[in-house]
Amino acid sequence: MKYNQQKILVVVFIILICSVCSYAQSAIALDKNYQKALYAWSKKNAKQAIHYLEKAIAQNETSLEAYITLAEWNAQIHAYNKSYQILKDATAIVPINQKEKFTKKIVKAALLSSHYEEANEWLRKCLVQDASYFQLQRQIQFVRENSTIRNGAIVQNLGIRINTNYPEMFPFVSADSNELLFTRKVNNIDDELYKAQRDTCGYWLRAKNEGYPINSPDAELYQSYSADGHYQFITRCDTRSENGWSLGACDLLMAYRSDSFWTVPESFGGTINTTDYEGMPCLSADNKTLFFISNKKGGYGGMDIWMSHFKDGLWQEPINLGPKINSPGNEFAPFLHPDGKHFYFSSDGHIGFGGLDLFVANWLQDTVWSFPRNLGLPINTAFDDMSMFVFQNGNAAYICSDRDSIAGNFDIYAATMPNFAFADEVVYVKGVVYDSISKEPLNNTFIDFIDERNDKSYQVLTNRGDGSYMIPLLKNTNYLVRLKRYSYQAKDTFMEIPSAYSSNKYEQSFALLTNDYEAPVFDTLLARMHFEINKTQLADSLLQELSKGVKLAVEDPSYQWSINCFTDNTGNPILNETISAKRAQLIKALLLQLGVAQEKITINALGEQNPIDDNSTEEGRLNNRRVEIWLRK
Repeated sequence: MKYNQQKILVVVFIILICSVCSYAQSAIALDKNYQKALYAWSKKNAKQAIHYLEKAIAQNETSLEAYITLAEWNAQIHAYNKSYQILKDATAIVPINQKEKFTKKIVKAALLSSHYEEANEWLRKCLVQDASYFQLQRQIQFVRENSTIRNGAIVQNLGIRINTNYPEMFPFVSADSNELLFTRKVNNIDDELYKAQRDTCGYWLRAKNEGYPINSPDAELYQSYSADGHYQFITRCDTRSENGWSLGACDLLMAYRSDSFWTVPESFGGTINTTDYEGMPCLSADNKTLFFISNKKGGYGGMDIWMSHFKDGLWQEPINLGPKINSPGNEFAPFLHPDGKHFYFSSDGHIGFGGLDLFVANWLQDTVWSFPRNLGLPINTAFDDMSMFVFQNGNAAYICSDRDSIAGNFDIYAATMPNFAFADEVVYVKGVVYDSISKEPLNNTFIDFIDERNDKSYQVLTNRGDGSYMIPLLKNTNYLVRLKRYSYQAKDTFMEIPSAYSSNKYEQSFALLTNDYEAPVFDTLLARMHFEINKTQLADSLLQELSKGVKLAVEDPSYQWSINCFTDNTGNPILNETISAKRAQLIKALLLQLGVAQEKITINALGEQNPIDDNSTEEGRLNNRRVEIWLRK
């Protein structure tokens, strides 16, 4: 009986506690300052919202909800120390059934405010060692071991020509380094695509809205080019369509550059786009693989990174990059360096400093990836470091981060990469394919650069407007280049980019011949010698001079040699032909002695045919008594 009475008292006590907590929560909800705080926050006036919420808490110190909200708002404006202190102040009013969850909030706040040892002490108070516990334990160990900024590291804001009071995100630089593309959230509402050009000194001019047709009344973000600059990829959001996929919530679109103008962006179609989110496209330098993010089924958490291969003229069914890259959290902003190996992305699911961090992984083969590695300080911080573009030299990058403002108000920064994240340096090979005879540019020429050492190929089509191409290739590499175009002869040639090549561009154009092309015959007169009447010998000085001229031509084995011998019209025609034949044999013997192959030599004893002068004078007859050496190619 006594036991039952005690049990009833415990139940009554718990009910009373819950009633008090419920009353406290409803009291704070009815507070005018609390309502003003919520209204100010909805109007994005963080300073005023925090002021009113602090007043509301001062009048009702028992509201855990208000404390948590105040801490979260301070974290949003990156006042991490204050957010941590607010949560510590609220520990006394946390109900027992919420202690575990609340303590983990304090651990996260301590990490964001760089109180690593205190974070560890708070974590020890947790009783349930579940997956979130071990995740926090690993994060504490990581930040303690990686809290030192590496020597010489630089992260520098790009300044007012690029960054404004609005968020600037997702930097991307064209292959020729003359265009900087990025997204700006205009008035903190509408995502628009912007472009900046370089001035003559190499600095960025003030960025301009790209306008129609790239931008539209809908939201556009995350713009990138193919390596050759012919294709542009964007994410377009806030669109809908009856068929459910061609204009989903956010979809991938592609535009083509025709001459100097971009076509209207078109949807990738149902193989890539779904009713779920698809965005942040990145095309590999060989034009064979498209990376993007999506929250569709088959992933490992929130947003995952997927890839689709281009095969037989079609984009294939997307493949998830797997659990090494994708985590239970979100992965954003995939970027594959033109070296085809180093892969960069952001994540809030892998161990980091807090929020979104930037990572690098190696693409080993097909769906095989190395484990991602955090890029460390100062590229990553406790703030959101969301995307990066790595330049062709492999050791410099642009990133976007909200480290200098409130959460979500991103700027673009220049950064130096840590040594372990260096990509291989590439050179952009560019040129034109043209008709060998007419010199007209040839569009839609298929060019395949084959690195036989690594069994990789990089393919590109020449531009439909000017026959140009551009592709990034590795230094110190030999490439077999194969060119194919309809109605033209296929061509194989070799190209090497030396390791000492200092420029970031390499010019190489190619000429093709039509299928019906017939090589012209080129006859070149190499030498002409004159003989005295009835003589079949040449002076030694003349033979020596002839030998010098012949030696240069002997080096080209493609030549056919023709020896044509003539006489004047005096004497017996039969005798004249005999004399001309002897003179021809003299020259043939000389050619054989100098290394000309016998099958390459043809003799024509033509006697008194084809005179080049008047046979009625002695001088004219001397000119007609001649031996000519012709080269044919």
